[in-house]
Amino acid sequence: MSRKPRIPSGPLSVPQCVEVTWRWSERPLRGCTDAEIETVQGLAVGALPADYVEWLRLAGHAAGDLLVGSDLTLEHLPRLQVGARMLLAQDGGPELPSDAFVFLGHQGYAYLWFHTAPGAELGVYRYVESDRAFSRVSEDFRTWLEGAVRDELDGPR
Repeated sequence: MSRKPRIPSGPLSVPQCVEVTWRWSERPLRGCTDAEIETVQGLAVGALPADYVEWLRLAGHAAGDLLVGSDLTLEHLPRLQVGARMLLAQDGGPELPSDAFVFLGHQGYAYLWFHTAPGAELGVYRYVESDRAFSRVSEDFRTWLEGAVRDELDGPR
């Protein structure tokens, strides 16, 4: 499968991002069950964004070749909640907001998260070891996922 597919122009939905990833991945994609999604929801202070829940349903167990080397699947989510807070404390970084849900970790030195409290500002935020601050990297999860898929396909393969 490893041939890069053509990406549709315009914004991609979460299912389109998963479909594009499936077409070029050599590794499988596999979603979570409703019960597993409820377990993930239990890790969050507030409601998980609908686009993130859709991602979990479609590729939460196995994300194919998307972001290989990063932890973003179901098995890693409980550890990410703790790992990000530990890194921030050890690094003297800012404190994660109480409603932060960490959905991706990379090699233990970078984390991505979003707010889950009702009415909280949308956005995906990043912390990289020694940055001393969070940076907003995307307006929402869907936009971040689309960017990640497009970046993967634009890179060498």
